[in-house]
Amino acid sequence: MQRLILTLLGLVLALGLATPVAYAAPVPLDSDAKNKGLYLSPLRSYVTLDAGKSATRALTVANLTNSPMTISTHIEQFSVTDYTYDYRFDEVDNNWVNFVENSITLDPYKSHKVQYTITPPANATPGGHYYTLYVASQADGSATGPKVQAATLLYLTIKGSLTYTYQVLARSMPKLVVTPRVGFTVDIKNTGNIYYFAHIESSVDGLLYRNAPTGSSQLLMQDKVRHIEQTIKSPVLPGVYKLSYAITPDKGDKVEGSQYFLFMPPWFIALLIIATTAAAYYTVKLVKSTIRRKSKSS
Repeated sequence: MQRLILTLLGLVLALGLATPVAYAAPVPLDSDAKNKGLYLSPLRSYVTLDAGKSATRALTVANLTNSPMTISTHIEQFSVTDYTYDYRFDEVDNNWVNFVENSITLDPYKSHKVQYTITPPANATPGGHYYTLYVASQADGSATGPKVQAATLLYLTIKGSLTYTYQVLARSMPKLVVTPRVGFTVDIKNTGNIYYFAHIESSVDGLLYRNAPTGSSQLLMQDKVRHIEQTIKSPVLPGVYKLSYAITPDKGDKVEGSQYFLFMPPWFIALLIIATTAAAYYTVKLVKSTIRRKSKSS
């Protein structure tokens, strides 16, 4: 994905906004799609196979320009980095996935189904295997013009013993909150052998307060650590509250955690400062008055 974004940005800077670009999203082949560039669909595919079995799938490629376009194909493997989950793209270390056609030529505003085969061997390791399928062309139709490409992600699952396990490596929850939102972080490692989604939900509770739980689903890739940050709306009144979170994977056990924190909104802190200042002022004034009365009486 990073490579795709950098390619598109470089293309726009080099040729201007009117230059054809790459699309990997549904774009209709009608008047609204005039001179839009290279089109690819779908954005991602999910395939599940038995080891030793094969399957054939297809991508839709379209030339949404006014000139003929020669399109090449290639495949890489993808993974993600720990914590940030930035995409990593590497050369393939197997020949399980192959395009049927390595190059095609499309007339203006024509589309084509590009097939690819998936043939894992009989001894393929059960679990997730991940590929990036690229289509690319020269932006101006020449051999020397800037290259534009689009990509789709293939999530291949080999059937067998699939493990959906994870571990919370670290968490950070506040003990004092003064902001409009309460934030916390968790580092989760997928210790299984297959990708899956986990729903991260949080809530804040007090003696007379409870807000609606909020959360989101996060993709967890096998053998990778994901750093997740979430925030939830703070209460209105100052006091002691409990921040709770729950991690619920698609499959597997639910993990929960909580932390009590003191909430002091800015207006309450301002009142404390004013009250403390006023108390100090009148205390000093009272002490001085007492000293003067004792001086006069003596």
